Amino acid sequence: FTLWQRKDKRFGLELSGKALQVRVSFLPIDYWFLASFKKGFEGITTGGIFGPIGRLILKLFRLLYPIFGNYGYVIIIFALLIKLILHPLNRHQLEMQRKMQLLQPELERLKRKYKDDPQALNREMMDLYKAYGFNPAGCFIPLLIQLPLFMALYNMLLTSIDFRQAPFILWITDLSVKDPYYVLPIVMGAMFLIQSLITTTDPRNRMMSIFMPIFFTFIFLNFPSGLQLYWLSFNLFSILESLWYRKLAGGSR
Repeated sequence: FTLWQRKDKRFGLELSGKALQVRVSFLPIDYWFLASFKKGFEGITTGGIFGPIGRLILKLFRLLYPIFGNYGYVIIIFALLIKLILHPLNRHQLEMQRKMQLLQPELERLKRKYKDDPQALNREMMDLYKAYGFNPAGCFIPLLIQLPLFMALYNMLLTSIDFRQAPFILWITDLSVKDPYYVLPIVMGAMFLIQSLITTTDPRNRMMSIFMPIFFTFIFLNFPSGLQLYWLSFNLFSILESLWYRKLAGGSR
């Protein structure tokens, strides 16, 4: 009978024919509470490589909870904070997407001119990117930063006692389990679709910008509703940011 497992060490009880006296404790899954026993109990809540990030997020959530009195509102505020922190990178990403749109005619011309010489095509493309100040990697940096936050938040919602039966509004009565009516993932997918259509500048990528939101909607169907709420809120703020940037870029022309 195994109680828990930590890395390569298994802690448990082996039942035999002899009489045993066993003391069993039912404790909340709280990293700091379990660590206070100094018995390694906190090992069941490590969360892997994303555990330290998740614990930092949880500390922030516990600081904000007395202010808002609802972890659903705290998640929305957290999404807004992440959007504000990433705003310089997101603005750079939107700028790179705008430059890519401007580059498309030149790229098509180069592909026709050097269709039989891939090395020359690559050199000319690099020179063109340099002339326009375009960095392809700039389009992916915000996503790479979001990934560990996303994984840490996912693990935190599943393992932290704070979110068990923590209500948000109406039918969302437990942020640690999926939306029973799938409203949040569907609305999240719609927001993702709108955001993709706004930011996609190349008509050839239009189908991908439609497919990806549908794909992610199905992926998110059984995720914790707290995670669905976070991604929905983040996409909503991304839409507002994209519209603001388009207005700003249009006025600067």
